[in-house]
Amino acid sequence: MAIFIAPTAPKTGTRGTDLFILGGAEGLHAAGLLDGAGGLDVAIFTDDLSATDGDFVHLRNMEGLWLHGSGAQSLTLGANAAAAFTGGRVTVLAEGAASVMADGSALPATASLLLHAGAGADTLTGGAGADALLGGAGDDLLVGGAGSDLLAGGAGQDTLRGGMGDDILQGGSGDDTLSGGAGRDLLQGGDGADRLDGGAGADLLLGGPGNDRYIVDDAGDRVSEAGGGGVDTVVSSLSFTLAAGIENLTLSGTAPLTGTGNGADNRMLANDAGSLLAGLAGRDTLVGGAGEDVLAGGPGADRLTGGAGADHFRYGFAWEGGDSVTDFLRGSDVVEVSAAGFGGGLAAGMDLLATGRFTSNTTGLSDAPAGTGQFILETDADQLWWDADGEGTATAVRIALFAAGTSPAAGDLHVIA
Repeated sequence: MAIFIAPTAPKTGTRGTDLFILGGAEGLHAAGLLDGAGGLDVAIFTDDLSATDGDFVHLRNMEGLWLHGSGAQSLTLGANAAAAFTGGRVTVLAEGAASVMADGSALPATASLLLHAGAGADTLTGGAGADALLGGAGDDLLVGGAGSDLLAGGAGQDTLRGGMGDDILQGGSGDDTLSGGAGRDLLQGGDGADRLDGGAGADLLLGGPGNDRYIVDDAGDRVSEAGGGGVDTVVSSLSFTLAAGIENLTLSGTAPLTGTGNGADNRMLANDAGSLLAGLAGRDTLVGGAGEDVLAGGPGADRLTGGAGADHFRYGFAWEGGDSVTDFLRGSDVVEVSAAGFGGGLAAGMDLLATGRFTSNTTGLSDAPAGTGQFILETDADQLWWDADGEGTATAVRIALFAAGTSPAAGDLHVIA
């Protein structure tokens, strides 16, 4: 092992471990050329370092740089830096620095960058190869390049951008923003309220504890969230079904889409193109947009808001009722019921008023003969009931409670198959 302290002439290391101890970039120029030869060779800078790619012509056969200064460090890395390290593996440790600004965007695809920064607010940019950028504590900006990169933010509110390639982005603790870019990326938010956007390609998005927000824009994207990990939201420009552990869904874009909930109490928002929202089980909140939406709350007492446009409030079975409808517009919106699911003698396209299948009163009681299904609008309470056998022994089921003065007329109820 050899230790060279502030050399002022060219030095060549041994075949073992060698340490070249310098002040700042000026120490490189004073030495001329420092060649590690073989073994494990490290250049240690005791002062804060500000180095351009041209400064690295003074290094050869190195395995690592250790930036020991405690202030701001600045590095520009390119072809000369790649040539300075064995196999083009550029390795920089700066864990004690107040901040690191390292630009490796000019590194060739044959080189790789491993850079471990410290507790400050760091800006690290990779090159065309497969890089590993570790931000440490602090609010960091990590930017990958064309290769398949590992970006790890650590503690703090970090911004990670994968770029091209199949990248792994790890936010760590803090409220992080992760963008995968092109490729099949793995995004892990960690603790905190994170924003995860896989970008182009089939990506896997893992939020972790905290209220996370997922951006889905590829049919191959998968979102996974452990139960109890916060109140999480998926924003999707494609039709999407919420997996277990995710509470909310917002549909985006300009195409008609389908949003499907899960067993939780979901909140789902349509876009303005006319969407289908299906809440499934749970006490869901479904909100339509400006288009002609279909809202199907499913089992549970749901809250349904159609929004602008002629909307359809759909029920497959009477036991899916018990909902609150906030903005029904007579003559425009429709309550759809399934003949197969409701029974009671209903048939698709049936005129409910003409066949005695609809009545309105203040009691909520049916006046149809026993065995004849009938809808009852309780006018003073704005409630719609369904009695499957009229004046028979079955108990009526409440389908929906409407906002005051907004309950449907007979013509607003449509029977589908």
